[in-house]
Amino acid sequence: MSDPSKEQAVAREQVMKCEQEIQSIKSALRRLGSADNADAPNSVEICMLKVEGLPEGAQPILSLQLSSPVEEATLSAIYDPLNADPAPEGCIASFEGVETSMATLVATAKDADIPLGSSAPHELAPLCLLDAMEVKEKYVSEIPVAIVAEGAASAEVAEVVVEATNEEEKPDTVGGDKDAVAEAVSEGQEEEAKPDGETPATSEPAAESETKSEPQEAAAVPLQPICTITLRVTYKPSPKDQREELYELLNKTSQRKAAALENLRKISTALARSGESSSPSKSMSSAMTKPAVKSGFLNKKKKEKEPTKFEKLYERTIGPNSMLMKAYGITLAAKNFLIFFGAVGFFHFKGQLLALPPPA
Repeated sequence: MSDPSKEQAVAREQVMKCEQEIQSIKSALRRLGSADNADAPNSVEICMLKVEGLPEGAQPILSLQLSSPVEEATLSAIYDPLNADPAPEGCIASFEGVETSMATLVATAKDADIPLGSSAPHELAPLCLLDAMEVKEKYVSEIPVAIVAEGAASAEVAEVVVEATNEEEKPDTVGGDKDAVAEAVSEGQEEEAKPDGETPATSEPAAESETKSEPQEAAAVPLQPICTITLRVTYKPSPKDQREELYELLNKTSQRKAAALENLRKISTALARSGESSSPSKSMSSAMTKPAVKSGFLNKKKKEKEPTKFEKLYERTIGPNSMLMKAYGITLAAKNFLIFFGAVGFFHFKGQLLALPPPA
C-alpha cells in the first residue's frame, strides 16, 4: 500500500519542477523579445550529396519545388562537404521564410536534358525540429529521395484495375454456351459410366481461385526507383520559429502543471480525510492513557539559581544592598544638616579668620 505522504511530496515536487520550467521559458521569451534580429526570417538550404543508380558519366540535374512558399530552385552539381572553398553556383538551393509546419518538397530529376522522373512529396516538419530551450544556429539532416518515372505508378494501377474488371465482367458468349453444353453432356456420360454412390468432382472453385489470384499478383509487383539522391537539409531557425516553439512548450508545461496541481489537491484531500477519520480514535486513546491534570502541579516550586562568585562580590561592594551604597544614601539624605552644623561650628571656633584686618 502506497504512503499518502510520500505521494503528496512527489506531487508537490512535480508542481515545483513545472513552475521552474515555466519561469525559464518566460525568461527565454524575454530574451527573444529584446533581440536585435527579431524580424529576421528563417532559411532552409538544400544540397545534393550523392546520386545512386545512375552511370558514372551521368550529369544529374535536380529541380526542387517547395509548396510553402511556392518556390523552385535547381541543383546542377553535387556538393562536397569536405571542400573548404566556397560552394560553386548550383550546389546549394536556398529558401527563406519557409512554413516548416506545412511545407512539402518535391524533387524532379533529369540527366542533362533527359527527364528521369520525380519523387513523392516529402514533409519538411520532421527535418526542421528545434530545441526551444537550447537553440542552435543551424540544424543539419540528410534525407534519401527516390526518383520514380513519372506516370509509372498510375499506369500500373490502371492496368491492375482493368485486368480485375475484365475478369469480373466477362460476358457469356455463344461459344462459351456450346462449351458448357458439351461439358454437361460429357459429365452426364461419366456419371452413367461410374458406379452408384460416387459423384464427380467439379473444378469451379479452383478456377475461381485462379482468377482471383491473378489481379493480386499483378498488384503486388513493386515499383523500382530509377535512382536515389541523398539531400542535405540545413535549417536555420528564426526568432519567430523559436518564439512559436517556446509558446507551444509553455502551453504543454502549463497543462502538466495544472494536472500536477489537480493530483496534489486530490492527494491532500484524501490525506486530510484519512486524518479526520483517525483523529477521534487517537484522542480517545490519549485521554484514556494520559491524565488531563498532573498531581501536585500547584505545589511545584522553582529551583532558585545560586549566584556566582562575581555576583556575590558585586553585591558586597557596590551592589544596591552593600554598606557603601547604604552609607551613600544616608549621606545624601543628611547633607543639608551636615552643611548647616559644619558652618555654625566653623563660625564659632574659627570666626576670627573671617574678620577684616584693623586699619593701619
